[in-house]
Amino acid sequence: MRERQNRFAPAGEKSPPLPSTNCCSGLPSAKRDEDTLTSLAGRLARLDRELDPSQRAQVTEIAGGKTLAQMSATLLRAIDPDAIAERATGKSGASPNEAAAEKFEEAKKQMILEACFPFDKPALREALVKLKQQNEQTIDTVTADGRHASGLRCRRKGQGREPARILP
Repeated sequence: MRERQNRFAPAGEKSPPLPSTNCCSGLPSAKRDEDTLTSLAGRLARLDRELDPSQRAQVTEIAGGKTLAQMSATLLRAIDPDAIAERATGKSGASPNEAAAEKFEEAKKQMILEACFPFDKPALREALVKLKQQNEQTIDTVTADGRHASGLRCRRKGQGREPARILP
């Protein structure tokens, strides 16, 4: 049976979007399921494209030398059945059915722990949230727009064209 995509979720995500603060803050606890890791990997890749080189360097320094692209790839590899099977069997190109079930699960847990390790640092989580907020587009819903006069203008004999007026 095919999994149904949530219509409110961004492309590639099955669950509705969470604010970045919620997505990162759930990782130090037990919220390390496949959907959360996939969502975070996509958000990191998107954020990586939005940052300038100095911001990328700042994140890399806080993350202990790992770039956003590397962290995103590590998160995706941690839930990839083929990568997990390779780790469980120790053979390159191993398929998931070649690994024993308990070894497969143990390798999966270990890979998820390794992938989430950088996010155990509160400084990294705070920096990611701060950079996301700095780089997102703000839509002003508070400031009222002014109206310009519209419609047909009547000209009287001897009068020139009047400039448009801003109405209150």
